[in-house]
Order: sequence, then structure tokens, then C-alpha cells
Amino acid sequence: MDRAKVSLKRLELRLKEAVQEARRLEYETSQDALSPEKRFEYEQLLGIGEKLEEALTRWEYLQKPVVAEGFLRKNENGRYEIGDREFTSGESIEILISDPGFDETVWVKSRVEHNGQDYYLMGYEEVPMDGLMARQRG
Repeated sequence: MDRAKVSLKRLELRLKEAVQEARRLEYETSQDALSPEKRFEYEQLLGIGEKLEEALTRWEYLQKPVVAEGFLRKNENGRYEIGDREFTSGESIEILISDPGFDETVWVKSRVEHNGQDYYLMGYEEVPMDGLMARQRG
């Protein structure tokens, strides 16, 4: 894992440059003037740029330190918190959940959302938040 991190760190600047070039291409290219072949290349390059941007975003997120970790509890405001760190809609959160496929617990990234009645974890709506081990990077 350390070798992969070192490689990604060395690649980070190049990824940023490639993402900027893909954005520039998108904003500076008149699609109407492109031949079918150039239009195909343009669409492929934009798709590659999107994937590179996603990879860069994941890498940057992973480098952030964990700033809060503990068991979630619902506070008097109806929001969930870890210590004095209160979560609201749209915030990223990592939760420790059971992985039934491997019979072990794993950290997964999610997002806190609200359904009009209570907060829930995007993609894990059936998992109760109260008492769940969670952490946040920042």
C-alpha cells in the first residue's frame, strides 16, 4: 500500500495538469465545428478527464487527516454528533460497518442527508446512525 501511495504522490501534479487541460478543452472547444472523428476524440478525452478528476479527488480526500472519530449520538438539536462535531446534510462521513460478504467490519465513505424526519447515511439508509462508529476527515 505504501508503494501505491508514493506513486500517487509523485503523479499528483501531473493529474492536476491533466484535469486542467481537460477542463480547458471542454470550455474552449466548439463542438459544432468538429468532424465526427474529432468529436469522438473530444468525447473520449472529456471522459478520461472526468475519471482523472475523480481519481484526484479521492487521492486528496485520502490525504486529509481524521479530525473526529467516535460513536455517533443524537443531540438535543436532533442532529448526530461525535463529541462537539455536529453533522448536517451533505457532509462526508466514514462509518464502520459489517461486511456480510467477508464477515468483518470495514470503513466506508458516505454522506449525511435528511429525509424530512431524521438524518440518514446515503447508501446505508437501513443502518441506524445512533451508536455507530464514525469518523470525519478535514
